[in-house]
Amino acid sequence: MESSKRKSKGVTQIKSRFLILRRGPGPNIQDNNGYTPLHHACLNGHKEIVALLLTHEASANIVDHKGCTPLHLAAWSGNTDIVELLLTHGPSFPSVNHMNFDHESALHSAAQYGHTEIVKLLLENKCYPSVRNVRNESPLDLASQYGRLETVECLLNSHPGLLNDIVRCHSPLHLAAKNGHKHVVKLLLDSGFDVNYMTDIGTALHEAAMYGKLEVVKLLLDYGCDPTLENSRKRVVFDILGDLNTSIAKQIEEVIRDHMTLIKLDVGSNESLPSILPPQGFVMGSHLESLLPERCSLSEITPPRQFCSPTFDDGLYDVPPPPKLVNPGSPR
Repeated sequence: MESSKRKSKGVTQIKSRFLILRRGPGPNIQDNNGYTPLHHACLNGHKEIVALLLTHEASANIVDHKGCTPLHLAAWSGNTDIVELLLTHGPSFPSVNHMNFDHESALHSAAQYGHTEIVKLLLENKCYPSVRNVRNESPLDLASQYGRLETVECLLNSHPGLLNDIVRCHSPLHLAAKNGHKHVVKLLLDSGFDVNYMTDIGTALHEAAMYGKLEVVKLLLDYGCDPTLENSRKRVVFDILGDLNTSIAKQIEEVIRDHMTLIKLDVGSNESLPSILPPQGFVMGSHLESLLPERCSLSEITPPRQFCSPTFDDGLYDVPPPPKLVNPGSPR
Protein backbone atom coordinates (compact mmCIF):
# COMPACT_ATOMS: atom_id res chain seq x y z
CA MET A 1 0.00 0.00 0.00
CA GLU A 2 2.76 2.39 0.98
CA SER A 3 4.62 1.48 -2.20
CA SER A 4 1.57 2.45 -4.30
CA LYS A 5 1.25 5.74 -2.43
CA ARG A 6 4.92 6.55 -2.97
CA LYS A 7 4.62 5.72 -6.68
CA SER A 8 1.50 7.88 -7.03
CA LYS A 9 3.18 10.72 -5.21
CA GLY A 10 6.24 10.37 -7.45
CA VAL A 11 4.15 10.59 -10.63
CA THR A 12 2.36 13.66 -9.26
CA GLN A 13 5.70 15.32 -8.59
CA ILE A 14 6.86 14.44 -12.11
CA LYS A 15 3.74 16.01 -13.63
CA SER A 16 4.04 19.16 -11.55
CA ARG A 17 7.69 19.56 -12.44
CA PHE A 18 6.91 18.98 -16.10
CA LEU A 19 4.27 21.71 -16.01
CA ILE A 20 6.95 24.04 -14.71
CA LEU A 21 9.27 22.87 -17.52
CA ARG A 22 6.56 23.65 -20.09
CA ARG A 23 6.66 27.27 -19.07
CA GLY A 24 10.41 27.31 -19.70
CA PRO A 25 12.59 26.03 -22.55
CA GLY A 26 10.47 22.93 -23.32
CA PRO A 27 11.07 19.15 -23.24
CA ASN A 28 13.85 19.11 -25.85
CA ILE A 29 16.35 21.37 -24.11
CA GLN A 30 19.92 19.97 -24.18
CA ASP A 31 22.66 20.10 -21.54
CA ASN A 32 26.43 20.38 -22.04
CA ASN A 33 26.62 16.76 -23.25
CA GLY A 34 23.79 17.24 -25.68
CA TYR A 35 21.42 15.22 -23.49
CA THR A 36 17.73 16.06 -23.49
CA PRO A 37 15.51 15.10 -20.52
CA LEU A 38 14.55 12.04 -22.59
CA HIS A 39 18.21 11.00 -22.87
CA HIS A 40 18.58 11.17 -19.09
CA ALA A 41 15.35 9.28 -18.44
CA CYS A 42 16.27 6.50 -20.90
CA LEU A 43 19.79 6.17 -19.54
CA ASN A 44 18.66 5.91 -15.93
CA GLY A 45 15.66 3.65 -16.44
CA HIS A 46 12.86 6.06 -15.52
CA LYS A 47 10.03 4.51 -17.52
CA GLU A 48 7.23 6.77 -16.22
CA ILE A 49 9.20 9.89 -17.07
CA VAL A 50 9.97 8.54 -20.55
CA ALA A 51 6.24 8.01 -21.16
CA LEU A 52 5.43 11.47 -19.83
CA LEU A 53 8.08 13.17 -21.95
CA LEU A 54 6.94 11.36 -25.10
CA THR A 55 3.34 12.34 -24.43
CA HIS A 56 4.39 15.98 -24.18
CA GLU A 57 6.27 16.29 -27.47
CA ALA A 58 9.75 15.09 -26.49
CA SER A 59 11.65 14.07 -29.63
CA ALA A 60 13.07 10.55 -29.78
CA ASN A 61 15.55 11.54 -32.49
CA ILE A 62 17.61 14.35 -30.99
CA VAL A 63 21.28 13.34 -30.78
CA ASP A 64 23.85 14.12 -28.10
CA HIS A 65 27.43 15.24 -28.70
CA LYS A 66 28.39 11.70 -29.74
CA GLY A 67 25.52 11.35 -32.16
CA CYS A 68 23.50 9.05 -29.88
CA THR A 69 19.72 9.13 -29.62
CA PRO A 70 17.80 8.18 -26.46
CA LEU A 71 17.37 4.72 -28.04
CA HIS A 72 21.16 4.25 -28.07
CA LEU A 73 21.33 5.00 -24.35
CA ALA A 74 18.41 2.74 -23.46
CA ALA A 75 19.93 -0.12 -25.47
CA TRP A 76 23.38 0.44 -23.97
CA SER A 77 22.07 0.40 -20.40
CA GLY A 78 19.87 -2.64 -20.96
CA ASN A 79 16.52 -1.02 -20.21
CA THR A 80 14.28 -3.36 -22.20
CA ASP A 81 10.98 -1.79 -21.09
CA ILE A 82 12.15 1.64 -22.14
CA VAL A 83 13.37 0.42 -25.53
CA GLU A 84 9.96 -1.13 -26.11
CA LEU A 85 8.27 2.09 -24.97
CA LEU A 86 10.35 4.20 -27.35
CA LEU A 87 9.49 1.87 -30.23
CA THR A 88 5.74 1.81 -29.56
CA HIS A 89 4.61 4.89 -27.60
CA GLY A 90 4.84 7.83 -29.97
CA PRO A 91 4.04 10.35 -31.22
CA SER A 92 7.80 10.61 -31.78
CA PHE A 93 9.33 7.31 -32.87
CA PRO A 94 13.09 6.72 -33.01
CA SER A 95 14.91 5.80 -36.19
CA VAL A 96 16.12 2.30 -35.27
CA ASN A 97 18.91 2.42 -37.85
CA HIS A 98 20.29 5.82 -36.85
CA MET A 99 24.06 5.63 -36.41
CA ASN A 100 26.13 7.73 -34.04
CA PHE A 101 29.46 9.33 -34.92
CA ASP A 102 31.19 5.94 -34.52
CA HIS A 103 28.76 4.56 -37.10
CA GLU A 104 27.03 2.41 -34.50
CA SER A 105 23.31 1.76 -34.24
CA ALA A 106 21.49 0.86 -31.04
CA LEU A 107 21.90 -2.78 -32.10
CA HIS A 108 25.68 -2.49 -31.75
CA SER A 109 25.28 -1.31 -28.16
CA ALA A 110 22.76 -4.01 -27.22
CA ALA A 111 24.83 -6.78 -28.85
CA GLN A 112 28.10 -5.70 -27.27
CA TYR A 113 26.66 -5.81 -23.76
CA GLY A 114 24.61 -8.95 -24.28
CA HIS A 115 21.14 -7.42 -23.92
CA THR A 116 19.50 -10.18 -25.93
CA GLU A 117 15.88 -9.15 -25.37
CA ILE A 118 16.67 -5.69 -26.70
CA VAL A 119 18.46 -7.25 -29.69
CA LYS A 120 15.27 -9.21 -30.44
CA LEU A 121 13.13 -6.06 -30.18
CA LEU A 122 15.40 -4.10 -32.50
CA LEU A 123 15.52 -6.90 -35.07
CA GLU A 124 11.73 -7.22 -34.96
CA ASN A 125 11.58 -3.50 -35.73
CA LYS A 126 13.75 -3.85 -38.86
CA CYS A 127 17.10 -2.83 -37.43
CA TYR A 128 19.85 -3.72 -39.91
CA PRO A 129 22.04 -6.51 -38.43
CA SER A 130 24.96 -6.20 -40.84
CA VAL A 131 25.91 -2.52 -40.44
CA ARG A 132 29.57 -2.02 -39.44
CA ASN A 133 31.04 0.68 -37.23
CA VAL A 134 34.19 2.73 -37.88
CA ARG A 135 36.29 -0.25 -36.71
CA ASN A 136 34.52 -2.47 -39.27
CA GLU A 137 32.70 -4.36 -36.49
CA SER A 138 29.19 -5.73 -36.93
CA PRO A 139 26.82 -6.46 -34.02
CA LEU A 140 27.73 -10.16 -34.45
CA ASP A 141 31.43 -9.30 -34.21
CA LEU A 142 30.89 -7.41 -30.96
CA ALA A 143 28.71 -10.11 -29.41
CA SER A 144 31.34 -12.73 -30.33
CA GLN A 145 34.24 -10.63 -29.10
CA TYR A 146 32.66 -10.13 -25.67
CA GLY A 147 31.38 -13.69 -25.32
CA ARG A 148 27.64 -12.93 -25.44
CA LEU A 149 26.54 -16.47 -26.27
CA GLU A 150 22.75 -15.91 -26.19
CA THR A 151 23.06 -12.78 -28.28
CA VAL A 152 25.21 -14.55 -30.88
CA GLU A 153 22.63 -17.34 -31.03
CA CYS A 154 19.80 -14.81 -31.42
CA LEU A 155 21.55 -13.02 -34.29
CA LEU A 156 22.35 -16.26 -36.11
CA ASN A 157 18.87 -17.69 -35.67
CA SER A 158 17.24 -14.57 -37.09
CA HIS A 159 19.83 -13.89 -39.81
CA PRO A 160 21.88 -17.01 -40.73
CA GLY A 161 23.37 -15.11 -43.67
CA LEU A 162 25.51 -13.10 -41.24
CA LEU A 163 28.04 -15.95 -41.36
CA ASN A 164 28.71 -15.02 -44.99
CA ASP A 165 29.02 -11.29 -44.31
CA ILE A 166 32.67 -11.35 -43.24
CA VAL A 167 35.51 -8.87 -43.74
CA ARG A 168 39.19 -9.61 -44.32
CA CYS A 169 40.53 -7.95 -41.15
CA HIS A 170 38.63 -10.14 -38.67
CA SER A 171 35.73 -12.53 -38.23
CA PRO A 172 33.37 -13.42 -35.36
CA LEU A 173 35.29 -16.70 -34.99
CA HIS A 174 38.67 -14.96 -34.73
CA LEU A 175 37.36 -12.43 -32.20
CA ALA A 176 35.80 -15.12 -30.02
CA ALA A 177 38.90 -17.33 -30.29
CA LYS A 178 41.45 -14.73 -29.26
CA ASN A 179 39.33 -13.72 -26.26
CA GLY A 180 38.91 -17.31 -25.11
CA HIS A 181 35.14 -17.60 -25.55
CA LYS A 182 35.06 -21.34 -26.16
CA HIS A 183 31.25 -21.71 -26.17
CA VAL A 184 30.85 -18.94 -28.74
CA VAL A 185 33.54 -20.54 -30.91
CA LYS A 186 31.69 -23.86 -30.73
CA LEU A 187 28.36 -22.22 -31.59
CA LEU A 188 29.84 -20.48 -34.63
CA LEU A 189 31.43 -23.70 -35.87
CA ASP A 190 28.26 -25.71 -35.27
CA SER A 191 26.38 -23.05 -37.25
CA GLY A 192 28.60 -23.68 -40.25
CA PHE A 193 31.39 -21.11 -39.99
CA ASP A 194 34.53 -22.22 -41.85
CA VAL A 195 37.07 -23.35 -39.23
CA ASN A 196 39.94 -22.51 -41.61
CA TYR A 197 38.71 -19.04 -42.63
CA MET A 198 41.76 -16.83 -43.15
CA THR A 199 42.27 -13.20 -42.20
CA ASP A 200 45.56 -11.36 -42.61
CA ILE A 201 46.59 -12.69 -39.19
CA GLY A 202 45.74 -16.25 -40.19
CA THR A 203 43.18 -18.75 -38.97
CA ALA A 204 41.39 -18.61 -35.64
CA LEU A 205 44.07 -21.06 -34.46
CA HIS A 206 46.72 -18.39 -35.06
CA GLU A 207 44.69 -16.00 -32.88
CA ALA A 208 43.96 -18.47 -30.08
CA ALA A 209 47.59 -19.59 -29.95
CA MET A 210 48.90 -16.03 -29.97
CA TYR A 211 46.71 -15.08 -27.00
CA GLY A 212 47.33 -18.28 -25.05
CA LYS A 213 43.79 -19.70 -25.20
CA LEU A 214 44.59 -23.39 -24.76
CA GLU A 215 41.01 -24.70 -24.51
CA VAL A 216 40.02 -22.85 -27.67
CA VAL A 217 43.08 -24.27 -29.45
CA LYS A 218 41.97 -27.80 -28.52
CA LEU A 219 38.43 -27.11 -29.73
CA LEU A 220 39.60 -25.70 -33.07
CA LEU A 221 41.83 -28.73 -33.63
CA ASP A 222 38.93 -31.07 -32.84
CA TYR A 223 36.88 -29.26 -35.50
CA GLY A 224 39.60 -29.77 -38.09
CA CYS A 225 41.53 -26.48 -38.10
CA ASP A 226 44.72 -26.94 -40.12
CA PRO A 227 47.86 -25.91 -38.17
CA THR A 228 49.99 -25.93 -41.33
CA LEU A 229 48.19 -23.00 -42.99
CA GLU A 230 50.23 -19.82 -43.48
CA ASN A 231 49.01 -16.29 -42.80
CA SER A 232 49.65 -13.26 -45.02
CA ARG A 233 53.26 -13.15 -43.77
CA LYS A 234 53.85 -16.80 -44.68
CA ARG A 235 53.92 -17.83 -41.03
CA VAL A 236 52.34 -20.92 -39.54
CA VAL A 237 51.14 -21.13 -35.97
CA PHE A 238 54.43 -22.70 -34.80
CA ASP A 239 56.32 -19.60 -35.95
CA ILE A 240 54.13 -17.41 -33.75
CA LEU A 241 54.46 -19.72 -30.75
CA GLY A 242 58.23 -19.79 -31.20
CA ASP A 243 58.38 -15.99 -31.06
CA LEU A 244 56.37 -15.90 -27.83
CA ASN A 245 58.59 -18.41 -26.00
CA THR A 246 56.34 -18.57 -22.92
CA SER A 247 55.25 -21.56 -20.87
CA ILE A 248 51.70 -21.45 -22.23
CA ALA A 249 53.05 -21.11 -25.78
CA LYS A 250 55.17 -24.24 -25.29
CA GLN A 251 52.17 -26.07 -23.87
CA ILE A 252 50.02 -25.08 -26.85
CA GLU A 253 52.75 -26.14 -29.28
CA GLU A 254 52.93 -29.55 -27.60
CA VAL A 255 49.14 -29.95 -27.85
CA ILE A 256 49.18 -29.10 -31.56
CA ARG A 257 52.09 -31.44 -32.32
CA ASP A 258 50.42 -34.27 -30.40
CA HIS A 259 47.25 -33.67 -32.37
CA MET A 260 49.14 -33.75 -35.67
CA THR A 261 50.81 -37.01 -34.65
CA LEU A 262 47.42 -38.57 -33.92
CA ILE A 263 46.07 -37.39 -37.25
CA LYS A 264 49.03 -38.97 -39.06
CA LEU A 265 48.44 -42.24 -37.23
CA ASP A 266 44.76 -42.20 -38.19
CA VAL A 267 45.55 -41.49 -41.82
CA GLY A 268 48.34 -44.05 -41.94
CA SER A 269 46.40 -46.78 -40.20
CA ASN A 270 44.51 -47.69 -43.37
CA GLU A 271 47.70 -47.67 -45.41
CA SER A 272 49.38 -50.16 -43.07
CA LEU A 273 46.59 -52.74 -43.28
CA PRO A 274 47.53 -56.00 -45.03
CA SER A 275 46.47 -56.46 -48.63
CA ILE A 276 43.37 -58.53 -49.26
CA LEU A 277 43.72 -61.12 -52.00
CA PRO A 278 40.87 -61.42 -54.50
CA PRO A 279 38.76 -64.56 -54.34
CA GLN A 280 39.58 -67.58 -56.43
CA GLY A 281 38.18 -67.27 -59.92
CA PHE A 282 38.35 -63.44 -59.93
CA VAL A 283 38.95 -61.81 -63.33
CA MET A 284 39.89 -58.14 -63.82
CA GLY A 285 37.03 -56.18 -65.31
CA SER A 286 34.40 -58.79 -64.46
CA HIS A 287 31.16 -58.03 -62.68
CA LEU A 288 32.76 -59.39 -59.48
CA GLU A 289 35.11 -56.40 -59.35
CA SER A 290 32.44 -54.37 -57.55
CA LEU A 291 32.45 -56.94 -54.74
CA LEU A 292 36.08 -56.32 -53.82
CA PRO A 293 36.69 -54.80 -50.37
CA GLU A 294 37.80 -51.16 -50.35
CA ARG A 295 41.30 -52.09 -49.15
CA CYS A 296 41.82 -54.34 -52.14
CA SER A 297 43.81 -52.26 -54.67
CA LEU A 298 43.20 -53.32 -58.27
CA SER A 299 46.50 -51.84 -59.36
CA GLU A 300 48.37 -54.17 -57.01
CA ILE A 301 46.38 -57.34 -57.73
CA THR A 302 47.96 -60.01 -59.91
CA PRO A 303 45.70 -63.05 -59.87
CA PRO A 304 47.47 -66.39 -59.54
CA ARG A 305 48.28 -67.84 -62.96
CA GLN A 306 46.14 -70.91 -62.45
CA PHE A 307 42.98 -68.77 -62.08
CA CYS A 308 43.39 -66.68 -65.21
CA SER A 309 40.80 -68.74 -67.12
CA PRO A 310 38.22 -69.64 -64.55
CA THR A 311 35.17 -71.81 -65.13
CA PHE A 312 31.94 -71.31 -63.25
CA ASP A 313 29.19 -73.80 -62.44
CA ASP A 314 26.29 -72.49 -64.52
CA GLY A 315 23.81 -74.49 -62.49
CA LEU A 316 24.96 -73.11 -59.16
CA TYR A 317 21.77 -71.12 -58.51
CA ASP A 318 19.33 -73.02 -60.80
CA VAL A 319 17.85 -75.13 -58.03
CA PRO A 320 17.06 -73.36 -54.76
CA PRO A 321 17.85 -75.29 -51.57
CA PRO A 322 14.92 -77.18 -50.01
CA PRO A 323 13.08 -75.31 -47.25
CA LYS A 324 14.10 -75.96 -43.69
CA LEU A 325 11.62 -78.19 -41.81
CA VAL A 326 10.24 -76.54 -38.71
CA ASN A 327 8.57 -78.59 -35.97
CA PRO A 328 5.14 -77.27 -34.97
CA GLY A 329 5.35 -75.21 -31.83
CA SER A 330 9.09 -74.70 -32.02
CA PRO A 331 10.47 -71.11 -32.18
CA ARG A 332 11.11 -69.94 -35.72
